[in-house]
Amino acid sequence: MIWAQFAIASGIIIVSGYKLSRYGDQIARRTGLGQTFLGIILFSTVTSLPELTVCVTSTSVVQAPDLAIGNVFGSNLFNLLLIAIFDIVQGRGAILDLLSPSHVLAASLGILLSGLAILSIGLGLSFNLGFLGLESVVLILIYALGIKILYRHETVQSLKSGPHVRESGGVEDGKSAYIFFGIGALAIVGAGLWLTVTADAIAQTTGWGESFIGSFMLAVVTSLPELAVGIPLVRMGAFDMAIGNLLGSNIFNIAIIPVADIFFTKGAILANVSPNHILTAVLGIVMTNIVIMDLIYRAKKVPWRIGWGSISLIALYFLGSITLFKLGIR
Repeated sequence: MIWAQFAIASGIIIVSGYKLSRYGDQIARRTGLGQTFLGIILFSTVTSLPELTVCVTSTSVVQAPDLAIGNVFGSNLFNLLLIAIFDIVQGRGAILDLLSPSHVLAASLGILLSGLAILSIGLGLSFNLGFLGLESVVLILIYALGIKILYRHETVQSLKSGPHVRESGGVEDGKSAYIFFGIGALAIVGAGLWLTVTADAIAQTTGWGESFIGSFMLAVVTSLPELAVGIPLVRMGAFDMAIGNLLGSNIFNIAIIPVADIFFTKGAILANVSPNHILTAVLGIVMTNIVIMDLIYRAKKVPWRIGWGSISLIALYFLGSITLFKLGIR
C-alpha cells in the first residue's frame, strides 16, 4: 500500500511538472523574457518545485533532515545523469560539444555552492543567526550573487545574438496560462507532501535509510520534470536550453537548503544530517567537473555516438548509487 501511494504521488509530480513547464514557457514568451530567464531561472525554478516541496515537508512535517538534504544532492546527481540521457537521445555525437561555453559559469557556481555545503556537513558545527545557521545565510547570499552574475552574463550574450522577439496569441498565452500554472504548482505541493510522508514510511519499513531514500528514490522522482521538459527540447535541437535547465536546477536545489533550514526546529540542518551526504555531494562535484571539461575540451572522436563525458557520468552515477545503498543499510 505504501508503494502504491508512492507511485501515485510520483505520477502526479511527473504530470504536474510537465504541465508547469509548458505553461511556464508560455508565460515567459508572452512577457517577452529572454533565454536567460527562461532556461536558467524560470525553467529551473519550475522544474525544481518538487524538490522544494519535498525538502520543506521533510523538515516541517516529518522532521527528517536526511530526506531533505539527500533529495537535494541526489536530484543534482540525477540531473547530471540526464545530460548523458539527452546525449543518447540526440545521438549525433557528444551533446556537450554542441553547447555554448557559457554553461561553464553555471556549472562552476553549482560546484561552489556544493563545496560550501560539504564543508558545513563535515564540520558538524554551526553558528546560529536567529532561526538560521550561518552556513544557510552564506549559501543564499552566494546564490543570489551568482544568479545576478549569470543573468548579466546571459543578457550580454543575448544582446550580441540579436533582440528577443516577443510571442503572443493562443489560449495558452492568455490568463489560462497563469491559472493552469498555479493549479500545477498546487498539485506539486500536495503531491510532494504525500510523497515525503510515504518515503519516510518506506525508509522505516525497509531499513534502507533516509539518506539513500532521499538521495536516489525521491531524487529520481522529483527530477522527472527535468526529463519531461528536456527530451522535447533536445529533439527540437534546443540543446543549450535543455542543459541550461539542468545546471540551473542544480544551483536552485542548493538554494533550497536554507529554506529547509527555516522549517527545521532542531538546530542548523546541515549540522544534523548523516555524513553519507558528503559522498553524494562530492560525486556531484566530480560529475560537474567532467561536464566542465567536456565543455572546454571538444573531443574529435566519440564512441557509440555519445561523448566520453556522458559515459563517465553514467558510470559514476551508478557506482555512487550502489555505494550509498550499501552505506544506507548498515
